[in-house]
Amino acid sequence: MITTSSSQHISASRPPQTTPPIATAPPTATPVLARAARIVINLAIMLAIVTAGLVAGTGTSDAATTRARIAEIAEAEVGKNEADGSCLKFGPCTTTPWCAYFTKWVWKTAGITELPDTYAARGVGLWAQERGQFSPRPADGIGNPEVGDLAVYGTPANATGGHIGVITAVHSNGTLTTVDGNYGDKVARRTVDPRRTTSGVDSLKISGYVKPTGVQTPTTKGRVFHNLRAAADGNWTGAGLVDGNAEITDTAEAGDRDGRLHVLPLLNGQVFHNVRGTNGQWTGASLIDGNGAISKVAAATTSNDDLHVLTLLNGRVFHNMRTTDGQWTGAQVADDNGAISDIAAAGDRDGRLHVLTLLNGQVFHNVRGTNGQWTGASLIDGNGAISKVAAATTSNDDLHVLTLLNGRVFHNMRTTDGQWTGAQVADDNGAISDIAAAGDRDGRLHVLTLLNGRVFHNMRGTDGQWTGASVSDPSGRIVTIAAATTPNGDLHQATLAP
Repeated sequence: MITTSSSQHISASRPPQTTPPIATAPPTATPVLARAARIVINLAIMLAIVTAGLVAGTGTSDAATTRARIAEIAEAEVGKNEADGSCLKFGPCTTTPWCAYFTKWVWKTAGITELPDTYAARGVGLWAQERGQFSPRPADGIGNPEVGDLAVYGTPANATGGHIGVITAVHSNGTLTTVDGNYGDKVARRTVDPRRTTSGVDSLKISGYVKPTGVQTPTTKGRVFHNLRAAADGNWTGAGLVDGNAEITDTAEAGDRDGRLHVLPLLNGQVFHNVRGTNGQWTGASLIDGNGAISKVAAATTSNDDLHVLTLLNGRVFHNMRTTDGQWTGAQVADDNGAISDIAAAGDRDGRLHVLTLLNGQVFHNVRGTNGQWTGASLIDGNGAISKVAAATTSNDDLHVLTLLNGRVFHNMRTTDGQWTGAQVADDNGAISDIAAAGDRDGRLHVLTLLNGRVFHNMRGTDGQWTGASVSDPSGRIVTIAAATTPNGDLHQATLAP
């Protein structure tokens, strides 16, 4: 790790949004059918009541979805304020401090049934402490914050002077993204360092985190499976086990010009390399980066067939390259920012490597030229609430960037003249948790999405039209996905599942 590259950060506008579809009312029943219709409706209502009772009695069954839902609900309220009264739905925001009103409203809206009985921020901490739901932050440490938790400023007490916010992202460098009510008289998104940031009238540090009831930390580890969509007929082979370790936390993949597939699993903070030959046989995983603290991995090949591996370590991006003779250069710093939370990579036909980084919910683009020099990171999507990023190039050399925002997928494209189209909705589902992308030899873009543990495949044709998402893996237990194509047009899907 001997070279560094600085990053430039410039402003950009919020990506365009789409108008939700408008529902139309069903036609009115004819008089002859009216009575029968009423009977059916009454039965439906009774069934709904019974079903609601059963659901209410089961509590929260899908921990990952619930925590994600808490974050999505909070993020959607950013900008609500006292000036126009849009904050009044949370509580009496124009007459009293309302940060705890906001956090309680978010939890309640997300379906959390056990809610604080106080609207004092530090009092919420005390309420949680008495119920065993408070996780204290150690002195000079970060503690155990999770998405969906409430960050409490000031020690738990029946006292005022503190503050409270909803955690919507936890970053590898220890910082948090929170959404806070009554911050500057509005709902605001912040990036905070639990060890240093202060808030509230008394300028207090975070003392700990309030955990929602019935929600556990979702599984984020698993084994690597491989699924293949044949170019010839569009059929999937079905997922087959590639690496049975079960402690793998991330994976990436890239295809080379000789038709081989390179898979990069991340295990105990170390990166391994496995190759699938054109005969379908695997070489087995070998260690290529034994750092031990790596949190994310991405991969791409360039037109000269070099394999590029990008890793995220303490919010910084490192670049490692396997040349055509099979030798590795070793990891060197590509972006020294220190707060990056996600990475993606794609190679183009001119031999350049495109790296996309996610910083404070914004996407930056960095290019490594054929001479090994980096352009430096420039802002391409300043939304501020993006949670994931993926990238791919297509045969015409367009660069496609996919982002995940509040469970919806957006598509942005850099054409060969270097211009960006701007982000447009590609999948408006609202509950997607992961994305991956790959371009094929015919200029089509393949996008994989993860929804409730299942993988869906969507394809963008050369005319810019989307086919719509269809299931490619119905497992229901998948925790992360990766995608790559090989020169014969086959699409390879790598998944991580227990």
